[in-house]
Amino acid sequence: MLTKYILTIGTEKHEVSSEHIRNWDQVLCSYSRKDFNGVVRSFSSNFEFVGDAYDLLFNLYVKDGVRSEAMLSVQTITDRWEWETQFEVPLDFSTISWDGYALSIAAIDNSLASIISANKGTKYELLIGRDIKTDNRLNYDRVALKNMTTHQIMSNMAETGFMLMGENSAAINNAPEFKRLPVYIVGDAETFENSPVSYGDQSDSSGSYFLRVEKSEAEIKVETDITFENITNSGRIQINSVEIHLMQFDATNPDYNGSYVDLGTVFGYNSSVNRFVGYFLSLSQLKDTYPNPPQNVYAIIGTSHKAEDVQDVYYTPASNTDVVEWTWTPKKYRGSRGNQLVVCDIHHFMYTFQGSWPVGTMFTLMYRSNVVDTTGTTGLEPGFAITSKIKSSWKSRSKNIYIDALAPKVVAQTLLGKMADGKMNIKVHFDSDERLDNTLILAAESIRNISDAKFYSSFSEFCDWLQTVFGFTYYIGKKTLRRFLDKQTYYHTIYELLGMIIDDDSYFIPGADTHVLFYEPESSFFANSGNVLYRHWSGEDNFNDLDTHMAKKDVLFYSFVEGHWYYMSEDGSYSDYNYTDENIETDCLDTENIYFLHRDKLFSGEIQLALSDVRDATYSVDDSIIYSSVQVGYDKQDYETECGRDEWNFTNTYTTGVNVIDKTLSLISKYRADCYGLEFLAQKRMEDTTDNESDQDVFFVHSIFHEAESDDEESYYLLNRRLPISGSLSDDTVFNGEYSPFQCLKANARFISAMCSPLTLMFASSEGNSSIVIDGVSMASDITIDNPLFTIGKLSFTTGDVSFPDENSLVSICVNGVTYKGFISSITLKYARTEAAKYDLIVKEVSL
Repeated sequence: MLTKYILTIGTEKHEVSSEHIRNWDQVLCSYSRKDFNGVVRSFSSNFEFVGDAYDLLFNLYVKDGVRSEAMLSVQTITDRWEWETQFEVPLDFSTISWDGYALSIAAIDNSLASIISANKGTKYELLIGRDIKTDNRLNYDRVALKNMTTHQIMSNMAETGFMLMGENSAAINNAPEFKRLPVYIVGDAETFENSPVSYGDQSDSSGSYFLRVEKSEAEIKVETDITFENITNSGRIQINSVEIHLMQFDATNPDYNGSYVDLGTVFGYNSSVNRFVGYFLSLSQLKDTYPNPPQNVYAIIGTSHKAEDVQDVYYTPASNTDVVEWTWTPKKYRGSRGNQLVVCDIHHFMYTFQGSWPVGTMFTLMYRSNVVDTTGTTGLEPGFAITSKIKSSWKSRSKNIYIDALAPKVVAQTLLGKMADGKMNIKVHFDSDERLDNTLILAAESIRNISDAKFYSSFSEFCDWLQTVFGFTYYIGKKTLRRFLDKQTYYHTIYELLGMIIDDDSYFIPGADTHVLFYEPESSFFANSGNVLYRHWSGEDNFNDLDTHMAKKDVLFYSFVEGHWYYMSEDGSYSDYNYTDENIETDCLDTENIYFLHRDKLFSGEIQLALSDVRDATYSVDDSIIYSSVQVGYDKQDYETECGRDEWNFTNTYTTGVNVIDKTLSLISKYRADCYGLEFLAQKRMEDTTDNESDQDVFFVHSIFHEAESDDEESYYLLNRRLPISGSLSDDTVFNGEYSPFQCLKANARFISAMCSPLTLMFASSEGNSSIVIDGVSMASDITIDNPLFTIGKLSFTTGDVSFPDENSLVSICVNGVTYKGFISSITLKYARTEAAKYDLIVKEVSL
């Protein structure tokens, strides 16, 4: 292929023949696709210059050392006999070496692809509002959380060892009339801000309670679990009856006088009730006889009450539910009186009360009992022992908060800008996608409303998120070279000489009193000292073209006096320049375009190219995309609260049914979609500490734009809960159903199914709540995928056609009557030699 090289030093371009590059025939260019993203170009990075090129670079280095700047571009001739630049690279003068014949120097690959390759894993810390732009605000209307607290009935009498049957037992004294029980908090309560219910320790004092309604919207569920234990104490204490009631009252009735509202008996025992239902030879016989047993009874597996005849004892709890099952009595409850097994004193009551109550309603547990000392022993206080657990729960929903939010395009633009470090202008383009278009990204520190909140992310994490959740990838477009190579400041512009002398012969080195002036009639810059204009002066090559002695056309000039920017247009006129950040980025930096799009579109095959003159074609299987299982979703989060177990946006695992290889495809996003995790962070807004382990996390939400309805209002975004979600503790306040692992799987379906088609992915397990149903689809559903993007086939061949196709082309060749179509995996070619290009294709289809 006809090739030429252009060596640019400063603004001067020197055409260099292949005779001046000793290793010209080794200049290699390759195109490769990594991880099924876009195609990336690279080239051999070391050049050996001889002859005139040697002299040019040697003289430049002697003058400027490692600060020297030079560019080398490789151009090839097109079918229209026009020169086309294949690549242009700066030379790295820190790698220079020479001998008496050749000067060796490496090229710097400063392309966007190389910048991404070198910095993609670097995590950047970006101050929101300064380092990364945020014009969006999310009006976050919170998730309804389940508040929970656990109480236990404590002793109100001397704890005589013979009375207590376990560490959670409580000794309760006799009370002929209704009396408050001591009910105290145990463990850590799970409560959240804006709670409509308060709680505390209930004593036997007037007006004491364990729950109180503070807001009218409170819906409370109280679950009581109380067991009566055997405390017969050799017959000294006789327990005739015990009742425990859940009651409600208000501030007008602090003391019980019969006016409390009795919500029900949560425990009841009466010694006169016969609870024994008989002897059975086996449990199956018992269940056959009582398939739907009554509550609060017991049965013996055996032939009598004699200890040697009893195998097991089963009982049924008392509850206010319809489901009653036989439960085995633990051996620790067995006692004996003579040779009789005592089992009749075990009573287990489980009652649940649920409803809404007015503000100010208080709840208390009251009891009364009939317990006597049959011996009249002095100092033996009558009482009974019970074990208990009172679990109360209610929902709370905190007040709306505003959170600074980031658009995905802004995040990509900022991360790439940081990676490029001002070396180029990067333009980011996103294809439209309904879910992605309505996605907002939230920094954890913004959720917590920490002052000077920061966003933490690497480009790799951003790209993994795009792929996992949306099936998006990227490719890099062609570079656009900058318009201006340099910027220079001068003093001011003159239109007439005003008596000043132009000294064409003198060479003047400007001193401190010298100004650089632009002389309008000649469109040239001069050095002025003592009313003498010097055409030739040190540094004039930064302003004037030394061949034409006119102002350079590829330099942007700033007039110190006039405060304006100017440039020399192609027609030779000196023109104003509109200096803006956007114009400077475009005109003073090379521009590279990066395109984010769905992988389905990248491999759409809209552009097709047929190659002939093909030889050495070899087909093989790419086993790197064969998987026995697929993991998709998000890292499991460890929450400290029970309602956190309701979250579904963690990792789901699916089996592929392909057993030829034991390998897992992992599609895991570091950005988080768990709505409970976001809510828990928002709950920490009132905390001063900034060392929360989630503070560097990144969340994202599905949103809908709310436009301001008046000048006094600002526009904002709201959560978009358009998809119905069922099976959650928090009802319709949860969100992000659009980003479930199942949706992530669908977004990558055609890529995953490359291993075989059709492919059924069978649900195996979930780290989250797999009972969730989103838009009528269970998160534990299987999915069948057809229409893959490509196959597991690879095709290698060589061709004499060295013209490079479009990176996204669907290339087809015909070998021995078989047609292969596929996408570029890699191409290697040498521009300077007539040598076949080597192709590797990702095969889409094979046909006869």
